[in-house]
Amino acid sequence: MQQQIKEEKSIQEILLVVRKNIVLILVLIILGGCCGLGYSFIKKPNYIATASVVYKAGLIMDDGSVSGGTVAEFNVMRAYVDTVVDFCDEGVVVDRANYYYVQYKNMVLANPNYSFFEFLENFVFTNDSYDAKTSLENIDRSYILKEKISTTMNRVVVDLDQFFFVISYNDENALEARIKCRLVVESVIKETNQTENGTNKYFDVVYNEIIPLYEGNWLPSASSDVSKKKLALVGAFIGCIISATIVFGKSVLDSTVKSKEELEELTGATVLSVLEK
Repeated sequence: MQQQIKEEKSIQEILLVVRKNIVLILVLIILGGCCGLGYSFIKKPNYIATASVVYKAGLIMDDGSVSGGTVAEFNVMRAYVDTVVDFCDEGVVVDRANYYYVQYKNMVLANPNYSFFEFLENFVFTNDSYDAKTSLENIDRSYILKEKISTTMNRVVVDLDQFFFVISYNDENALEARIKCRLVVESVIKETNQTENGTNKYFDVVYNEIIPLYEGNWLPSASSDVSKKKLALVGAFIGCIISATIVFGKSVLDSTVKSKEELEELTGATVLSVLEK
């Protein structure tokens, strides 16, 4: 019973301290929220462009036919999915994407009105002159970086021989992120279709097909990693912690007696009367 009374008194004391310092607490919370919101305008955002694709796979049989669709074959395909997903940021993919990007930028320099969709139609889709041995000789730097590419496997299965995954690219410029993401996807599609002596260059025992979930003239959407609402809430939360620390510190450092009960507890003597202010 006495323990319960002490706990109730402690809660009452805490509430009393909060009530006495409510203005300070509110000011610091509001100030923290405003600081977080202000920071969201100053912070340089990073944009992430994403494109969804379907990986369709099948086992290549001895007679050259493609088999797929059974549970057993599905389990085999699952073993290849992660390999294909990891393949999206391999050097051969990044090199091809860089080559495309440099060619596109050169064409824009020659003709400022040249659009990215014209480049896709006239170069990537129909006149792809990329050669892994010679195409990168005159390119002095990488514009599309491996570390900025990410792939996420979606474990939801479309069919027994089809799997979703998402290819992403992050950049400080929203349009650049979208263009580079699209070029990475096109490079993945091109590279997974490379053949040598009639067989796939990288996956010789499985049939691979990357099917983008978009059509022709399309750019991936890009989202910013800067959320004004999130940063404002973080700032308010920090303000709340600071105010709680200040209030707690004040109460700990305060050595004055606030009530006759506190005086009786400290001295062990009975208080006969109290003179109010």
